[in-house]
Amino acid sequence: MNAYKAKYSNGKLQLLEKPPITNTAKNAIVFFLEESPNRSRAAKKNTMSSQKRPFGLCKNEFSVTNHFDDPLPESFLKPFKK
Repeated sequence: MNAYKAKYSNGKLQLLEKPPITNTAKNAIVFFLEESPNRSRAAKKNTMSSQKRPFGLCKNEFSVTNHFDDPLPESFLKPFKK
């Protein structure tokens, strides 16, 4: 499954990214993202980039095991390699 940016306007869906070209038909599931009508995309981006998150917000909330970065087992990866 892949995700591509698209714009929906006047009953038409326009892809904003080019998917890989294939000669076979593909099914698609479309999700519509909700956006606040009071804030523009540029305003959201500027707000998010100017506000830094404080370090340590989740201190002692969770732990990461020592083997977190170890390779995943082949049995787990096999379905993704088809």
